[in-house]
Amino acid sequence: MKLVSQKRGTVQVFTRNAGNQDQSMIDEVLVCDSYRVDCLCRILPVPKVIMDIGGHIGCFGLRAKVAWPEARIVAFEPNPESAMLYRCNMERNGFQHWQIHECAVSYETEKTVLAEHVGAASSGGILTTPELIDTLPGLRTVSNPNVEVHTMERAVQDAAAGGDIDLLKIDCEGGELSIFRDMLPETADKIKFIVGEYHMKDGGYYGFVELLRKRFPHFSVMPLGPVSSFIGLFAAGPPEYIARLQNADTADAVAAVRTPKNSTLTLSFYRGARVDITGNTQAEYKIRFENSQTG
Repeated sequence: MKLVSQKRGTVQVFTRNAGNQDQSMIDEVLVCDSYRVDCLCRILPVPKVIMDIGGHIGCFGLRAKVAWPEARIVAFEPNPESAMLYRCNMERNGFQHWQIHECAVSYETEKTVLAEHVGAASSGGILTTPELIDTLPGLRTVSNPNVEVHTMERAVQDAAAGGDIDLLKIDCEGGELSIFRDMLPETADKIKFIVGEYHMKDGGYYGFVELLRKRFPHFSVMPLGPVSSFIGLFAAGPPEYIARLQNADTADAVAAVRTPKNSTLTLSFYRGARVDITGNTQAEYKIRFENSQTG
């Protein structure tokens, strides 16, 4: 587990406990800046509204708030425990202008059961009841048996009150396919730039790009990292911004999140089912980085 030293100071991160699925999110999103937030700071106009679908415990929200402290961030996270930690992380770091909705964003309204899978590095997946029965041996727990599901139209209204979404981050364990396939064209027109994770069993990355371009015909798309046959990260937006992102100095972007040698940082772990930041439910640890290498 790592607490990231950012340009503007130290970000404190509360997680469920040591050694669980939250570690990979901290490493990827905060430490390695997998969504290239540092590059986007120098490329995009300053965003007013950022939409975070699959907010998890707030790793992207924290990274975005360091970059754009005045932006309004609206997150959507159906896992109650993750949503609670999202609030805790934002509040403990003193960030303002943010909101989180405890719901999923999808058009697959028959999928209302949130279940966590063994070995998953996420908040879990949204399943139908028959799918839940089929996958019971591989489940860690049923986190929420009755998830509230919002369409993208409602979510955009909640986030921007009819205005534009300057930056959409999406990581919802396959739910992005329903969102990009079924959102209305007028909703897509409100979205100005996207970073996210794709899951595409049929066609892989190039199949996903084809699906995305049907809804965003004027966007260019690029992978953020290695292209796999099933899962990966991507960015999509106006061609001029994607071209600048492709040409950005990756080494410079990574250097911004490297931790200096011998820096001592604090990370708080949350244990149990409730967060009580004034009680005894957390322990604090000092983590020392030695020649931290990220990228």
